[in-house]
Amino acid sequence: MEPTSYERWEKNRGLWMEITDGVLVSYLERLHDNDPKVTEDFVNGLEKGILTTFGVEFRIDETFVMEISSLQMEGNNFYRERKVVKEAIAAFVDKDSERKWVKNMKDDDYNRKELKLLWVEMAAVIMRFGHCFRGCYVIGYRLVSDFLYQFCSEAATSNPEYPYSFMTADAQKAASRSYDYIVVGGGTAGCPLAATLSQHYSVLVLERGDSPYGIPDVEDFRGSPTTNPKVAQGFVSEDGVQLVRARVLGGGSAINGGVYSRASTEYIRKIKWDEKLVYESYEWVERLNAFQQYKLSTWNSATKDGLLQAGVLPYNGHTFDHLVGTKISGSIFDENGKRHTAADLLQYANPENIVVLLNATASRILFSLGSGKPKASGVEFRSNNDGLIYQISLNQLSINSEVILSAGSIGSTQLLLLSGIGPKRQLKEMNIPALLDSPFVGKQVQDNPSAAFTIVSSKPLEDSYSQLAGILDNSQNYIESGSLVQRNNGTNTQYLGVLDIKLAFPLSRGDLWLKSVDPRDNPYVRYNYYSHSLDLQRCVKGIKVMVNLSMSSSIQEFAFTDSGNSKTLQFLGIALPKNQSNDDALAKLCKEALGTFNHYHGGCQAGLVVNERYLVKGVDNLRVVDGSIYKDSPGTNPQATTMMLGRYMGIHILQERTIS
Repeated sequence: MEPTSYERWEKNRGLWMEITDGVLVSYLERLHDNDPKVTEDFVNGLEKGILTTFGVEFRIDETFVMEISSLQMEGNNFYRERKVVKEAIAAFVDKDSERKWVKNMKDDDYNRKELKLLWVEMAAVIMRFGHCFRGCYVIGYRLVSDFLYQFCSEAATSNPEYPYSFMTADAQKAASRSYDYIVVGGGTAGCPLAATLSQHYSVLVLERGDSPYGIPDVEDFRGSPTTNPKVAQGFVSEDGVQLVRARVLGGGSAINGGVYSRASTEYIRKIKWDEKLVYESYEWVERLNAFQQYKLSTWNSATKDGLLQAGVLPYNGHTFDHLVGTKISGSIFDENGKRHTAADLLQYANPENIVVLLNATASRILFSLGSGKPKASGVEFRSNNDGLIYQISLNQLSINSEVILSAGSIGSTQLLLLSGIGPKRQLKEMNIPALLDSPFVGKQVQDNPSAAFTIVSSKPLEDSYSQLAGILDNSQNYIESGSLVQRNNGTNTQYLGVLDIKLAFPLSRGDLWLKSVDPRDNPYVRYNYYSHSLDLQRCVKGIKVMVNLSMSSSIQEFAFTDSGNSKTLQFLGIALPKNQSNDDALAKLCKEALGTFNHYHGGCQAGLVVNERYLVKGVDNLRVVDGSIYKDSPGTNPQATTMMLGRYMGIHILQERTIS
């Protein structure tokens, strides 16, 4: 069983005490022998304690420590000693500075200088206790050690944007070593994958975005993350549909609608996943990130009743499982409306074995070329902070080290093309040297077409995300709902109820190709919505159910009553018709109302680009683990399965290494 945060804290505390006890005893013994290397060894011992306990490297200036240790202290009082040392540090480091180091340590602009000062101060206090108390050092040391550990623990998590000690934006430091695994993309699959691999091997996660923590648009269910450029990147497909990509740690789970629903048993068996491990992996995710929704909003409650009245049966109650009929789905929003993204799964990581580098955009995969197949050896990336290009290498002492792409359907496909893996003709057009002619890279991409209908409610509604799903058996459509309160200029308030329908397994497929060689640019993508005639036929069947839903007594409760005492639903934008008899008109409606859930997938499809273990065909030590491998999108909403996939493949990779 994975340790809790408290258990990990307690473990670190014991480790800290063990290390620094030895450092201090050695220092005090050698201090009285006038050992010339005592200060140097003391500083080195403290630095080792910091690295071992917190997984971060700090350098304490030896001259600085010696200067402080030479200060004349008055009396033996602990608090007076501490005050004098703090004042001395402020004067020594920056005589004109009026900043308070405790405050700075907790500011959003927190930098490690303040934490370094904290360590130096505590080191000096410990040294002074050695002078003042000599044989009675234990009492003073325990006081200082408690204070020191408490503050270092707080400092490691004080910035809301960087809650883990292993998260950093320091590209130079991250690139100064090699790793057993480099995971490109800290998204819905990448975070659980990296957390799992870090239990036994060193892992670097390259994430092009920043932290999701402390951003209201992400954390609050009322937020609008898809329109926030800090966490999302919009683009328009060649079909003219507005879509969005995540650009933040946690990936799509940080900007989506929050629905948590597993894939169907049929889907899992068709892919030939290990069912036992699949469900164990789902449960691993769900311990932190999935919540049952026991209180339905007004609109969701009415939609649930309306679906049942429209014949979307049976009623399956609260369940994470994919079951035909009407059900209350799970959510990654907790009971307080706070989002829990895939980044939360990094709580499972071993902090000593993982580095999560933020604001780092991968530009290409590096390969070593020998007599056999090209072998992935590292990744080149650009730091969004300093604009510099860095190259980072895999651990060359291990034949099993891998680069793993988890950048999503668009990002992973784009990176393969930028690295010279793709259709040879397309690579030539972009002046990219072809490493491997892989004709299916970027092919068979797909997005599930959807249609949303917005009803202006005659009754007050509250803001709510999607809480339920109608899973239609005969037409392979999914229906979801939500509501919002729209305030216009602060004077006019509209209450809006939304009914969404999504085509489950479309047959239409498209292509992705490069717009430029700049990885920051979105590539071209065309999904060819409704290009297959059967997709349109299925949409028509689904729209008929939507019409029945809108005509149900539960939804009609929100209609307006005219002067003739008849009820009429008011739609904002495209309206659902009352007449279901004209299939051509309904097909036209499907096209006019065309939208997206942003559940696009494919581009590195299993069987075409990667094999059954998701290793890229034609090269070694390169794997893809994300939604780009899917032929079809899993479940009503794919995030549950994609988070599961990260854990599932992490276990598989660890098992492969054990066998090898």
